[in-house]
Amino acid sequence: MPIGIDMERQGQTYIPEIDGLRAIAVLSVMVYHIHANWLPGGFVGVDIFFVISGYVVSIAASHYIDGKTALGFIKAFYIKRIARIVPALVLMLVVTALFSVLFIPSAWLSRIEAEAALAAVFGFSNFILIANDGYFDPVSEFNSFTHTWSLAVEEQFYFLFPILFFLWWQARRGKAERGRRSLLISGLALASLAYCIWASYATPELAFFMMPARFWELALGVLIAQWHINGGAQSSLARKRTLQVGLPLGLALLAVSFVVVQPDAFPFPGVLLPVLGTGLILAALPSLKDPQIRPAGGAQTIGAVLRAPLVAYVGKISYPLYLWHWPVIVLLRWTIGMEQTVSILLAFSLPFVFAILSYHLMERPVRRWMSTGAATGLRAFGVGATLAASSAGLIAFMFFERHEVTLSVTADRETWYITAPMRQSAGSGTFSDRQVFVLGDSHALAYRNMVSEAAAEMGFAYRVLHDPCGHGRIVHAPRSTHGCEDRLSEMLTVLEKRAQPGDILMLANLRVPRRSEQIGQTVPDRWGPPSLQPPAALLKTADALGLTVLVDLPKPVFNAPPFRCSDWFNRTNPICSPGFSLPRTSVEVDRAQVVQILTRFAERTPNAVIWDPLGPICSAETCDAYTPSGTPIFFDGDHLGPEGNSLLVRDFMQTLARTWQSGVDGS
Repeated sequence: MPIGIDMERQGQTYIPEIDGLRAIAVLSVMVYHIHANWLPGGFVGVDIFFVISGYVVSIAASHYIDGKTALGFIKAFYIKRIARIVPALVLMLVVTALFSVLFIPSAWLSRIEAEAALAAVFGFSNFILIANDGYFDPVSEFNSFTHTWSLAVEEQFYFLFPILFFLWWQARRGKAERGRRSLLISGLALASLAYCIWASYATPELAFFMMPARFWELALGVLIAQWHINGGAQSSLARKRTLQVGLPLGLALLAVSFVVVQPDAFPFPGVLLPVLGTGLILAALPSLKDPQIRPAGGAQTIGAVLRAPLVAYVGKISYPLYLWHWPVIVLLRWTIGMEQTVSILLAFSLPFVFAILSYHLMERPVRRWMSTGAATGLRAFGVGATLAASSAGLIAFMFFERHEVTLSVTADRETWYITAPMRQSAGSGTFSDRQVFVLGDSHALAYRNMVSEAAAEMGFAYRVLHDPCGHGRIVHAPRSTHGCEDRLSEMLTVLEKRAQPGDILMLANLRVPRRSEQIGQTVPDRWGPPSLQPPAALLKTADALGLTVLVDLPKPVFNAPPFRCSDWFNRTNPICSPGFSLPRTSVEVDRAQVVQILTRFAERTPNAVIWDPLGPICSAETCDAYTPSGTPIFFDGDHLGPEGNSLLVRDFMQTLARTWQSGVDGS
């Protein structure tokens, strides 16, 4: 992520070819994010930025470190970092948060946007993102702040850099001593690389998102800068060879990495190609200015292209261009989609508009303000802290008031969202001495309104036990992931402590494959063919406690998610084209095998009852995601909304009443 210095023309400081290299990096990332198949390894542009940032921040530091104490240098360093990073970043975060709130419905797919935005203000959004979905997971494509992970890595690197650089600089007994001091950064870089290699196989998410696994990339840029500060290659012949070999070879490595690097081999070993290629280019670039060397052939051509005015200008605006390109793409993906030609043109052009405005109206004025000497000491820190705190407050307010601000019809919470509590005490009614325990995945959570309405009328108490591991699926094995056994133990403990003979344990789950996800993609069947796999632990506990096991049969699964297709700004999205109606016969065919398995399960389990929710939500001919009046029955392709719950509540109550009155529970 390009948040290194903007190397203005200050004597020999400015190397226009570095801006050209930045342009290559940011454009490769943009192309990859717009259409990954066009440049399969384009995401390595971020790694190019890491090496560049380590280099240019070191060159810049060498120009203002002399004569400063450690505290003075650190203060000067952070003043420049704050002025460079914070204004453009908080502008993007606040504007993006506003547009996200306006146009992105609140859903599982957008669940961590607020947390990621707030964390990005303070430089640790990578911690939020790693706790959820990986960078290459399709879900990350719908988070407007996914790209801020790389800013977080660099900002965390800047906590170490000024100390390490000052220690190196203080070696005043000649170049050899400075070289020995470089061993400190070299050692840390090697340790970081070793960790990156290990983590790439053991914990890939940590290797991708976290600074310790990325430190070596930035440190390589620092080491190359220190080599240049110490004089670099001493002879003209050595400098010429560095230029003539390093520049073409480095560019070739970058070109190859854009094509061959794959997500499943990243960070290691895929990261080696772009990092080494960038290092070779940076090592060679200063020789282009050496009057004793006349670059010829490929090196001369490459240098000319990299410093071409238009290319260099793209590099100059690469920081705001990186900041803005991702939110534009995500908002297009949420609204009109990214499949049409007009969307692709907007995804390319709008970030340039925003980047140019940000660069000329914010970044350059801030730098001019800095050059006047006004941005010193506490004033600069105060301005930065005020910007960060105020933007964080504004972002938090917007997301907190999302349903008041959004332009989406999903602002009507009673129509779109399940709002009933996870538990409710017994009231007055015929069955006030009974309890219902609803155990299952997100589909159990989606029954809450129905269960709450039934409880209010019949008097029973209820409790919903979220089971993301699928222990009650019956027709598929539960997940064997970390924490799932603990979750089963917790649920069994709740039943043993609270359930009484005659109570009902309702097992509710998604039991047939989805036709699509909230992202709109058709998904493969991850479970394989259904087969009877009774949940032994749950059944044993239910039998011992004298509980009735109530199992729901599959509901329809639709081809498109209503919540993403109900607004004027998203209903033309290509994900909506499959429609929201299915022939009932096709729904029956889809669930036939599962129905047979569950029926067989009920026949073999004395305390089991089957409930079929299909009748109340489907007509004789079709199953629809909306009522004839346009009220959504389903929130997405398979989760019920409030109207769906209301349609089912009467039938659900009749099933409960029959169960309790018939004595199936054995009471």
